[in-house]
Amino acid sequence: MNAQKIFGVLAKYFENPEIHEIIVDAPDDVYWEEKGQIKESASVFKDASEIEAVITSIFASVGRKFEDLNGYGDCRLEDGTRVAAVLAPLSIKGPALVIRKMPSHHVSFDDLKTWKAIDEDGEKIISKLLLKGKNILMAGNTGSGKTTMTNVMVGAMDPAWRLVRVEKTAELHVDRKRAVCLETEHASQEELSELIKKSAHLRGDYIVINELLGAEAFEAVKLMRDGPSILATIPAESASGALSRVELL
Repeated sequence: MNAQKIFGVLAKYFENPEIHEIIVDAPDDVYWEEKGQIKESASVFKDASEIEAVITSIFASVGRKFEDLNGYGDCRLEDGTRVAAVLAPLSIKGPALVIRKMPSHHVSFDDLKTWKAIDEDGEKIISKLLLKGKNILMAGNTGSGKTTMTNVMVGAMDPAWRLVRVEKTAELHVDRKRAVCLETEHASQEELSELIKKSAHLRGDYIVINELLGAEAFEAVKLMRDGPSILATIPAESASGALSRVELL
């Protein structure tokens, strides 16, 4: 992927391996996350037209015209990078852009224990749940690490099991055999629900859904009862909150 051609003046930030997320709110309001710290600059873009040019270039790299997206669009680049962009009049201040890079390092249980995010007992409990094929809801707020933890759990699953991923836009890292990914970018919730229905016929030992946001929660619950094991993420602050949100959805 030619970062200079796609990202223009943002290429130097994108190519920096220490930078994981880049956010553009205005020509004089650009910031990024680097080594866990937020840094900013007011001199990256000259005006709004330069931001629009970068947005157009990014979507063109995946064969899409941003002007056809009614002012908002999101996409996944070939390296897994997630991009979300919005233009005026949806964005009152003008064009805005978020670039979320795919981490180069796949987090493991050993990493989590080193960071004191989990202990030996926690790893044993999760491993036992996976071994028994239990249905699991991964709950947390935005940015809390739901996708990261799901990746860790997928890596701990029995390699003999067949895994089916269902995502609106692919974010999970599944580097294993006996796995298939179903993705439907820009699909409505009803279409995502249909995709989950189809996943039940692909003989998966575990179906991994990222994430439950709407009507697809109903299909996920049906599979939990009647089909293969389910591992799904859901935006919620607690275990009880996750169950209440599923019921609401």
